Amino acid sequence: MAAPLEPDILVQIVTKRIKDCCVANESNLSGTQAPPSLAPFFSLHPQPFTLSYYVNRLVTALSCSPSVFICALIYLDRVQTKENALQLSELNCHRLFSTAVLLAMKWLDDEAVNNVRFAPVSGMSLFELNRLEVTMLHMLDWGLSVEPIVYYHRERILIRAAIEFESEPVLPRTVSYTSNEKEWNQAISSQADR
Repeated sequence: MAAPLEPDILVQIVTKRIKDCCVANESNLSGTQAPPSLAPFFSLHPQPFTLSYYVNRLVTALSCSPSVFICALIYLDRVQTKENALQLSELNCHRLFSTAVLLAMKWLDDEAVNNVRFAPVSGMSLFELNRLEVTMLHMLDWGLSVEPIVYYHRERILIRAAIEFESEPVLPRTVSYTSNEKEWNQAISSQADR
């Protein structure tokens, strides 16, 4: 098994993977509208913060193992394969990713955070998070297990990406969950006001 990914590197490679998917899906999504059952995953407007900030917030606040984020990416691949109308975009990547992280934490970590604590970290209400969790579970046919070969393949891809990042200067983590709580809450309230 490979050495665990450092949090800063994990944030960068997960963010890059999600952004790459969003960019790749842009041309496929123009003019399409999600069915009502999938609408809760979509925001009306792009988020007022970067995806990197959001991923960093999850990594920092949740203190879960890197394997959670690897499994979350695998869940996102499964959901996109099954639900053609639910391709990653800038309007849904935050909600899809945080829901996938929640499911992966509950599946993998012995002491997973509960939804009451996870909801404010994700920027969603408890009601909204519960609804998205159940919806994603149905989309995954309640299948959260990941075959070891699939997991190790995805891990190798991320390790290779981490090696590339290590050869470049690494940006310092500029966002911490506790120091930016006020900023986060302001961004969420301004989003809710729209």
